[in-house]
Amino acid sequence: MIIGNSRSGSTILGSIVDAHPNAIVANETMASQVFWRGLSKSDILGEIIENSSANFQSGRQSEEYQYQIGAAPDSKSAVHVYGDKIWNPATLLLHGDYDLISGLEKTLEAKVVLIASIRNPFDTIATMHKRSKAPIEDRIRWFFMHCDALAAIEAKMIKSNFLISYHEQLIDCPDEEISRISRALMLPFDHQHLKNVDRLLYRRPSNSRSSIEWTMAEVDEILGRMQRFPFLSIYENHTP
Repeated sequence: MIIGNSRSGSTILGSIVDAHPNAIVANETMASQVFWRGLSKSDILGEIIENSSANFQSGRQSEEYQYQIGAAPDSKSAVHVYGDKIWNPATLLLHGDYDLISGLEKTLEAKVVLIASIRNPFDTIATMHKRSKAPIEDRIRWFFMHCDALAAIEAKMIKSNFLISYHEQLIDCPDEEISRISRALMLPFDHQHLKNVDRLLYRRPSNSRSSIEWTMAEVDEILGRMQRFPFLSIYENHTP
């Protein structure tokens, strides 16, 4: 399950895992929006396949971008990883009801691995602000609400079942990062998978933070809040 803030790179990460010949990853199933309540294993996996197939047909469109990389789901004959890039606000609700994860594991009779996609806070907040037109202060609050949720979920998860993937690392060192994620999901190395992904990825992370005007108070507030989250420490020197 791929989780994270809006505009954090979670959609492209889901597409990358979906491109592996032994994986099928949906993009925001209805099942995840109702937190799998009342659904059977076949219901959940069936919608993942259906959703991934529909995304294959549309090019895995996300606003002006197309993220489709791999083959059609129905052409994959040895799938052993099924996933979903879940609806972004669902991260907050998973934090509020952690038993949803253990309940999902019981329903699926399988281990659930969470991959948290994380991007530079200033880039994420700037992109959310530009897309939604919401005030920066509102987007700062929204971003750190998700950080609180991620930290709480991570604290409850078995270490091997929770993985952080930095968007910048994915763009700068794709082979290394994708191989690390594949190992965590027990997906075999596939050279063609890496080649296919490389054709999609842009050469450097988008520097969205430089596209808006920040006040010193906003920068200081973000830096101050970042101190609470060790997984954001790599961004301390990457300010506007």
